[in-house]
Amino acid sequence: MIHAKGLLVFAFLAVLMSVSVTDWYTNSISDRFLFVIVILGAASMWVFPETGIVERMYGTIVISIPMLAVSILAPGAFGGGDIKLMAVCGWLVGWRTNIYAALIGLFAAGCYCSVQLIRGKITRNDTIAFGPFLALGLAAAVFA
Repeated sequence: MIHAKGLLVFAFLAVLMSVSVTDWYTNSISDRFLFVIVILGAASMWVFPETGIVERMYGTIVISIPMLAVSILAPGAFGGGDIKLMAVCGWLVGWRTNIYAALIGLFAAGCYCSVQLIRGKITRNDTIAFGPFLALGLAAAVFA
């Protein structure tokens, strides 16, 4: 069973890397990547049975719904791909891990933006690809 767990985590990390690279260069997250994460989430129900169905269901909404609300109140705050990414990843990792991932991603994005603002590379009105930072948070949270 250890091999199945390692394979699933490796596949998840590979998808997160793909999400990061494509979002960084195109500012969009393809639904194809999200579909693969949903499939991995379904497989993880047998590989990681300690993460129950209720925890997974909460995982889909605990971050994505607040992100959607912020995006509605402040258009452009988050992209639809970022919101969907956190929803499908919540299905795979559960609500606790999804919260850790979002916090790590927000912190990493904040540090990046702060440095870029100080260096004069971006202004307060610029946008960044948030997917790579969420992917970083998800990768870190999986190992926490």
